[in-house]
Parts: sequence; C-alpha cells; structure tokens
Amino acid sequence: MQRRSLLFVLALCLGLASYQPPSRDLVAVKAGTIYTLEQDQVLEDGVLLVRDGKIVALGQGIEIPGDARIVDYGPDSVLIPGLVAAHSLYASGRPSARTASPGLRAVDGFDFYSKLAGAVSSGVTSLYITPAENRLIAGTGGVVKVRGRNIQERTLNPNAAIHGAVDSSARNTPGFWEPPIPATVDVGIGYAKPQLPKTLMGAMVALSELVDIARSGDTESDYGPAIPADL
Repeated sequence: MQRRSLLFVLALCLGLASYQPPSRDLVAVKAGTIYTLEQDQVLEDGVLLVRDGKIVALGQGIEIPGDARIVDYGPDSVLIPGLVAAHSLYASGRPSARTASPGLRAVDGFDFYSKLAGAVSSGVTSLYITPAENRLIAGTGGVVKVRGRNIQERTLNPNAAIHGAVDSSARNTPGFWEPPIPATVDVGIGYAKPQLPKTLMGAMVALSELVDIARSGDTESDYGPAIPADL
C-alpha cells in the first residue's frame, strides 16, 4: 500500500501562519485530501484559498485566480484542521506554597516569543496552558495560539479556566509556614500548618469552603490571601 504523507495543518502553520503575505496576496493550497469541520466533509483534490493568512474559500473545482501563488502538496498529501492541545505545560511554573492560588496566571509565565517547533510540527495550532500543577487550585489557565505576530494576536483567552485537581496530585500539598515578623521569644517562629486536601473528601470540603470565602468577600483565609470573588 502506498504510504501517504500526512501534513496535518502543517501547510497552514508553517507555509501560511509563519509566512506573512503582503496585502491582498492570495495563496492557493492544493492537496489530495482535505478534511473539513463542516459536516465531516472529506474533499478529494481540494483547493484552499488563503488571503492575508485567512481562509476565504475551500472546495473542489474552485477557480484559481491568475495572480494567486500556488502551493501544491501533491495527490498523496492530507490536510486537516489545526489541532488544539487541551493540556500543555509550556507555561507551567512552580506552584504556590498555598493549596489554592487562583491569582497565578498561566499567560504570565508563557514565552510568547518561543517558536514551539515541536507543537507546530505535530499540527497543533492552539494550546491550553496551565499555570502550575499539584495544587487543589493551581491558578488560572489560558488559551493561546502557537504562532502569531504579537502577544495580543496570540492570546485567545487569558483567563480560560480555574485550573486545579482533586486527585492524588493535589493531596500532597506541603504544610504552610509563614514566619512572624518580627520573631520574638514570646511569639516564636511558628510552624508549618497542614493544608487541605489530604483525601478526596478533604478536597470536596476545601472547594466548598473556597466558594463560601469568595461569596463572603473575605480577603484573608487559611487557603491564601485575596481569594477572588469570581472564583
């Protein structure tokens, strides 16, 4: 059986996304097989017209304007829509000392100038990035594009979700110790206080208490300072 070359949407990521055509520049991409998002269509010998980096037409038998630049990947090529990595660690940093830290944002730790060649070569065009791991509430996750001309263009949603876990990865949060200032003989230096959750039930209790804290507007709690009201 003839081996087919699977290009994913690499033709779009590398050939189009990284290439910034001049104004009104038209590119016609031809492939043996093109998968679309509409009604699970599969086009044989399809044509993709792209102007200024955006798809303007897709189908079979499309008339290609004479001024279009033609990119023909051949009859054995396959194009599919860009993939979305639903979980990636490109921005994951060191977790907070507290079991809940919703103020930690993944987009603040993401390198918007990185090339992400591994993701691009796999056909990935968008990423959900995590702020950190191993916490009940690790922070706020975001959604970004793999490629783009600037930070604004690459940021799809800076506050896509509150990122957390209730499994075993979140149950080993170390005790929290905040030494008093100043430390005196009468006060001492304190000790590390255990934090929830240690069990699945503890995670449920902690989440319930976090919701109550957010609703009450408290700025200080056993889970950390300044719990946002929109938690």
